[in-house]
Amino acid sequence: MSAAFPLPPELHALLAQGIWPSDQEAARKQRLQPILSAAQIKAVFAGEKVLEFRPLPFSTITEEIPRATSFWQEFGALEEIQADQCLIIADFEIGSDSMVILDYADDFQRPLVKWLKWTAKETHWVVVAPDFGEFMRLLGLG
Repeated sequence: MSAAFPLPPELHALLAQGIWPSDQEAARKQRLQPILSAAQIKAVFAGEKVLEFRPLPFSTITEEIPRATSFWQEFGALEEIQADQCLIIADFEIGSDSMVILDYADDFQRPLVKWLKWTAKETHWVVVAPDFGEFMRLLGLG
């Protein structure tokens, strides 16, 4: 992750409380014992039942593209975002091919929270919350 992206204060608080995983080991433990129920996740992300918070350091989409170039080119809806301004902060269970990002393109201090949502024919980036604090409130963590 580039140090150029300021993390929202609410995310710092969740890291300090151990709610958001700070490393791969904490993320692995959270996969085994999720902190969110399927109902909490479905209330925000229709059709999803597992949400996995990614540990630090977060990657930009630009950094992820070389790892899965064909996926991003075909399904990443890259024309809808500025990939170098988006940090991937969470994803869903294996096989969902979807993720949650902080999009800093419009407001560097208050990034939007977006979800790569699949429809029957295509994918689009959908605004989930106007900021990270509201995102946490929607999930019942704020």
